[in-house]
Amino acid sequence: MMGCGCGLLLQFCKCDCLSSWLQKVCNEECMFALFNMMINVPKEIAFLKEEMEKLNLHISEAREKVAAAEEGDRRKHMKEKATDLTRLYFRIEDVIDEWNSYYQHEKRCEMGCVTLPSECERIKCVNTRCYVRLQIAVEIRGIKLNLVEINDKTKINSSSEQGTNGSTENPDEAWKILRRSPYMSQTKILGFEAQNGKLIGWLEDGNENRSVLVVVGMAGQGKTTLVKEIFDNEEVIGKFKCNVWICVSDFDSPEKFFRFMLKKFLQPTEEEEEKDNLPHGFYTMNLNSLRDKVKKHLHKQRYVLFFDDVWDTNFWHEIKHTLSDEKNGSRIIITTRNEEVFKTCKRSSLVDVQVHNMQPLTDKLSEELLCHIAFKPDVVIPKKVEGLCSQILKACGGLPLGIVAIGVHVDDKSLPSFRWKNEIESSFIRSVHFFTDEELSIDFVSKIPSKYKKLKVLDFEDSKVSYDLKDLGNLIHLKYLSFRNTKVKNLPKSIGKLVNLETLDLRGSDVNEIPEEVSMLRKLRHLLGDKMSLIQLKDKIGSMLSLLTLCDVKVDERVGLIEKGLEKLRKIKDLGLTEVMEGHGSYLCCAINKMKRLEKLSIVAKSENDVIDLENMKVPSLLQKLRLQGKLNQLPEWVQGLHHLVKLVLSGSELMVGYDLLNLLKDLPNLLFLSITSEAYKGESLDFQDRSFKALEELQLGSLNNLNSITVDINALPSLKKLCFRDIPQLKSIRFSPQHLENLQHFYCENIPYNFRIIISISPTLFHRMCQNPTPTY
Repeated sequence: MMGCGCGLLLQFCKCDCLSSWLQKVCNEECMFALFNMMINVPKEIAFLKEEMEKLNLHISEAREKVAAAEEGDRRKHMKEKATDLTRLYFRIEDVIDEWNSYYQHEKRCEMGCVTLPSECERIKCVNTRCYVRLQIAVEIRGIKLNLVEINDKTKINSSSEQGTNGSTENPDEAWKILRRSPYMSQTKILGFEAQNGKLIGWLEDGNENRSVLVVVGMAGQGKTTLVKEIFDNEEVIGKFKCNVWICVSDFDSPEKFFRFMLKKFLQPTEEEEEKDNLPHGFYTMNLNSLRDKVKKHLHKQRYVLFFDDVWDTNFWHEIKHTLSDEKNGSRIIITTRNEEVFKTCKRSSLVDVQVHNMQPLTDKLSEELLCHIAFKPDVVIPKKVEGLCSQILKACGGLPLGIVAIGVHVDDKSLPSFRWKNEIESSFIRSVHFFTDEELSIDFVSKIPSKYKKLKVLDFEDSKVSYDLKDLGNLIHLKYLSFRNTKVKNLPKSIGKLVNLETLDLRGSDVNEIPEEVSMLRKLRHLLGDKMSLIQLKDKIGSMLSLLTLCDVKVDERVGLIEKGLEKLRKIKDLGLTEVMEGHGSYLCCAINKMKRLEKLSIVAKSENDVIDLENMKVPSLLQKLRLQGKLNQLPEWVQGLHHLVKLVLSGSELMVGYDLLNLLKDLPNLLFLSITSEAYKGESLDFQDRSFKALEELQLGSLNNLNSITVDINALPSLKKLCFRDIPQLKSIRFSPQHLENLQHFYCENIPYNFRIIISISPTLFHRMCQNPTPTY
């Protein structure tokens, strides 16, 4: 048996490095060791995952030290340490991804090998699997050796003798390294002086309540740079007894986040870190214990906390009860690309929450920054690279991080264009985004799967690509794939190999049918499209248990998609269904009743005659956004129990005369947006009663052919900021008092009768605002 195994190993180990190694150790004892390596791969992978947290903490700490250190040998040493850790991070992450891909393939191969027509083909399949598994085992061994070297160099307290360390998933890692780059340590950041002063003024405004500032901006606008400059200002931060800086996206669970925060509180300096004075059982504390420790530490302290790179809209909900308000002027600053983070924070907070929106640099400041980075101490761009710099500035569009990232590679001896392309192609690229109006060549696009095999993000959004990537399945590390707003029509069958894919965005593309192979993507969390047909998946959609977002999907006329598929997706948070028919109601209710985590629901009927019956649906208590487009006999009574509902859109409902629609909705405590359009209501009047719709900020009424009067009682709609009327041909009167205008900021109208405008004239303030904003936005 052993001899046969040795022969098989020698057959499938064909690469040069493995062959030379095997020739030296080709005896039974060593071959037995090789087999043990292969057998133990699952254990090694499990160990890598267990050790991820420790290495991730060291990476975060190393980068913070680099950002804070002054230029010199010590900073250079810290930077080398951070680089070594990051490279190891990538290797570990890659080998785990490769194992996951191999494991999925192995399960399918085991099922298929039984039906192979010949013994020869069966052996070939086994040999191939063993070869791949041995490659993974050898890579793990290399990682162990690499880790030992790094431990010797950096003295990290790690259990590397038992196995390797790892880190959490981070598809945006390249950006994070740049965000901590040395340019942030400059005394003054170009173009940020005014914004810097504004934020410092907020920190020192004398307000004793705990308050929150959310800095919002797209990737590369300098959110982190701006806020980090304030964090490094000892004169400002010194006024707070406790402070901490945390990059939130470095952590994939609340436990890791709170553990890191607590560690920073307990070991704020390098001297204390060397003492290793963490409490017993620190790394095994559960979430509740960590929360209690953090809360206890902050009790009666004036603190300032910086939470960088927040993505999760529930972040504030996770931390707000842990951060006590001692009425001593504590401050919290959050940076994010997602404006929903600010909105969620504002809705769920009882204290002051403000927003600061980042703006891109002007052309002049962009050029100054590039000069400072690339040609210091020169102040002008050398003529020989003017063309190159002009292209760089145009591509960066005023984003400081982009200018810095590219500027460090530019000087007056810059490489010729063909060398630049080679440099880019040979680098360790993890993300590719296309920002161009030019047609992407077939030759270039077809080479992506072979040239950039380590890609985690591939974004074709808004690019001019219309052909299929046949070898897309080679990108086994891919986590995010977008063909949004492109002319791509088909997905290749090889997409089933992307076992690590988490997001597939097809909105605005020409992809109408989803191939069966997509059901093999067990890690897929977000499947986005426009009227996608899942008919080829049949009931296999029910096996995609990680799905959180599924929209917009055509409902199968045979209800198979609902009955055998949707009802198994218990984790769904965002569901959008189109072409719903009259007979689907009971099946929909049954499926949605099992979706306890549902936050967004959109249901669109196939035709105006199809009645959507949702009366038997149990209230999904977490529902925040609801869209019902189609005929309703009546609005389901469970709607009035949606206490978390923020947005409600009713379209084509044809709710009859005498049905008191507003009475059903008036007491929803968190409703901010209400849209009633396309004959959703067929009555002649809408009466907003006293003290109704207290939270409503935007009201849209449109295409209501029978509506002729609107009445707003004195204490109704107190928070209304935006009012939109469109295509209401019979509207003759709207009655409300001038005090209703205290918060009204925008009044848009279109295709409204002349008589209505005469009535408006009794309120000069309202009429003035209407004239100031004559163009409706729908």
